Amino acid sequence: MPACRLTSLWLSNTSGCLSATTATQTQATEALLHVALQVPSIWEPLQLVGATAGAAIAFILPGALALSLSGWRLCSGGGAGGLLLVAVGLLLASTGIAGTVA
Repeated sequence: MPACRLTSLWLSNTSGCLSATTATQTQATEALLHVALQVPSIWEPLQLVGATAGAAIAFILPGALALSLSGWRLCSGGGAGGLLLVAVGLLLASTGIAGTVA
């Protein structure tokens, strides 16, 4: 199939989807615009996302993996260490969120 035929086929299939907006999409767009206008700086949401994602990737997910591999038993070394990692991750995430919101 030639490239121009593929392009016209793709455009004919997507043009209806791109041009059709429902009332729900319009309301969601208006809500996001309202939130964007209320936030004084883009750095606050970025700090919030960074604090939670960083704690989850660095502490919570490895701790949950260690707990899972130990069979969720706290008496084994991996289980206790995993629980400690999850606890430290939750503490750091909550501290990061509190520092961003305050």
